[in-house]
Amino acid sequence: MRFAVLALALLLTTSCAKSNPATIPPDFDHTVEDLISAVDNTATVTFEAKTCGSLLDTAPTESVAAWADATVSTSAQALRDTATTHGWQPQSADGWDLALIGPGGIRLGLRNGKIRAEQARCTVQQPLQLTAPMHPALTPVQWSTLDPSFAETSEAATRIATAAHVPPDPRTFSGTLTNAPNTTLITCDLGGPQGAKWYASTKTPLTDPDITATKQRALTTLPGWQVDPRPQQPDYFTATTPQATLTIALAEHHLTLTAFSPCTPAA
Repeated sequence: MRFAVLALALLLTTSCAKSNPATIPPDFDHTVEDLISAVDNTATVTFEAKTCGSLLDTAPTESVAAWADATVSTSAQALRDTATTHGWQPQSADGWDLALIGPGGIRLGLRNGKIRAEQARCTVQQPLQLTAPMHPALTPVQWSTLDPSFAETSEAATRIATAAHVPPDPRTFSGTLTNAPNTTLITCDLGGPQGAKWYASTKTPLTDPDITATKQRALTTLPGWQVDPRPQQPDYFTATTPQATLTIALAEHHLTLTAFSPCTPAA
């Protein structure tokens, strides 16, 4: 045990290397410049970058932390509206008037008229400013798609739970994203532009030991869904709509319902 601790300490110590100034990644430069110029074409953006300074980075010249700063004459709402049309996903983050995640995972924050953008391609955490946890803040376009799909999936999950003789979980499949504390919103990639999706999962003990009969009852509860009954898997099946995917597992004496939506663009 002592040897393992010493080995870990040695690894952490020797994994550090000198961090040096680096070339600004072109995608970072262009993405940030395009957004800022779209909201304030008089703003001057300053860019900096450095190597990550870790021996764990297999390509040190490509392992770069980059950041940009600018003072802008725009409101948080104006920046948000413009950013969503440029492939950025609004976020909730403490300490910022507006937070965004954009193409390439670039993080951007607005606070008191100053913009800070960061991108770190490093194996170790860098001492940057935009380190607060971020969670998607859905746009009206996303609400209009994701909330109805979640409501439809919640109804399906409730019917399956009833067929399996177990209580539904109202804190997960509540019917509305505004009242589902155990459902997660996730920022997702649309091949460059960022979007958001929801993800929900519950695991409830089964009271009926007859898994085959439980599955057959559950299979009859999904009108309007495309069901794959998986006949070779007696304890599993899936169901989909264009707006959601739902998997149903009846293994280990539990009913496990897992559902998620497609990645939905912000605009």
